[in-house]
Amino acid sequence: MKRIALIDSTIRKESRTRRLTDGIISSFKDEVEFVSYNLNDLNLLPVTSHNFDDKTNDPESFRIAKEIFSMDALIISAPLWDMSFPALLKVFFERITIFDVAFKQDKDRFSGLAKNKFMLLITTRGMSIEDYSPLDGASPFLKALCALWGIPKYEVISLNNLDFLPENEVNEEIDRKIKEGIITLDNLIKEL
Repeated sequence: MKRIALIDSTIRKESRTRRLTDGIISSFKDEVEFVSYNLNDLNLLPVTSHNFDDKTNDPESFRIAKEIFSMDALIISAPLWDMSFPALLKVFFERITIFDVAFKQDKDRFSGLAKNKFMLLITTRGMSIEDYSPLDGASPFLKALCALWGIPKYEVISLNNLDFLPENEVNEEIDRKIKEGIITLDNLIKEL
């Protein structure tokens, strides 16, 4: 059975991003094991001068990093947050990007050590912001992480402009995007 890390950085209890993500992945529960990491439940602190030496000595971050980078793929569930994604997700990436686990360096070159075949961002945006536009700060960062970690493919499933729709239309749009997202994820899983 394929294993996919599901990194949930949704903040709100009634998260549209979580609804979209759950609707998409529920179609694959029998063929894929999704290993969930809800960032709200982890005790994540950003790296500072006070805890810098703890980064590589943190057994929980090391365990999570080894586990995540050994899986077949990564799904990131994150809403648009200040033109990117929630800060907690950046802290999480900071904690798991560990030398000799996520990547290695040989003189002036690095190479990724992740076994993941793809990273998929599932996101909702209150405003009308297109994928890869200058206002989409998440994609450039996540593509850079894919390069560092050695993940060959990055994809996005997004739903935009939700803050300006009546609730019944938001629900219709989420249902429509779930159907599209199932096709996208199915194609990605077939490549594993």
